[in-house]
Amino acid sequence: MGFSRASAFLGLALLGLLSCESPSATFNAFPIQQPQNLEKKLGSRVCLISAQDTLNLQVQYDPVSKRNTFTQSGTQDTLLSAWALHHKQLYYLVEPHTNTTYWVHAVRIRSNEVQGLATGWQQMMDLSKVVKRGTFPELVQYQSSTNDSIQLRFNVRQLREFYSAEIDSFPVYRFASTVAGGSLPPTLAAPALYPNPAQQYATLSFAAAGKRTVQLFTTSGQCLYRTETDAATLTLPVAQLPAGQYTVRASGLADQKPTNLQLLISR
Repeated sequence: MGFSRASAFLGLALLGLLSCESPSATFNAFPIQQPQNLEKKLGSRVCLISAQDTLNLQVQYDPVSKRNTFTQSGTQDTLLSAWALHHKQLYYLVEPHTNTTYWVHAVRIRSNEVQGLATGWQQMMDLSKVVKRGTFPELVQYQSSTNDSIQLRFNVRQLREFYSAEIDSFPVYRFASTVAGGSLPPTLAAPALYPNPAQQYATLSFAAAGKRTVQLFTTSGQCLYRTETDAATLTLPVAQLPAGQYTVRASGLADQKPTNLQLLISR
């Protein structure tokens, strides 16, 4: 995608962290029938672009484990590793959560776009909420008295409507090769933040190098990070941050307004 290799690494201490929230619901382990090869479907290298950010990914299918591993190009950091099931135009990515439980999130893959990829934390959070409200009682196999642990039976037919609605709430990513003229859309002139959602790190990429101030805020406005950089890219370590929504603000260039980007951290 032509991003500069120049980078800076942000390693400041975290202050005033919020309490960590994780999905209450998990799926009891189930047999993986007819696992799909997403490397064959997407290609081994793929660039996905949206109005908010860019994902440069490598996809590798393991014929032994039948799992698909998505890594960030250039760093080899794993975004997710999951089995893929296909049912009625949706792909369901099944990630081991413990030895006996799974997380499942749905992805829509069309000829020129992808929606919902690597949103497992958010989809499982939303599923936890609707189950607590009494939806899908027939799928509940165990529920603690405090609702902090819910074990579900996975049934793709009963869950399809829920997952289809979930996918519609996420940004649409287009394959870079489908952009007219082979060039990037105008929105990519603004800083790009990827991967998003992030788990271990997030990279902020600018169109050009220049002296900037970068800050990371909680939803309540608390500043957790602040650093100066003149590089074209900046890597933000987020492994110690609680899952949730954050705002990354970049400012400082005289001819540009401050830019705010939304960052979702998943666990």
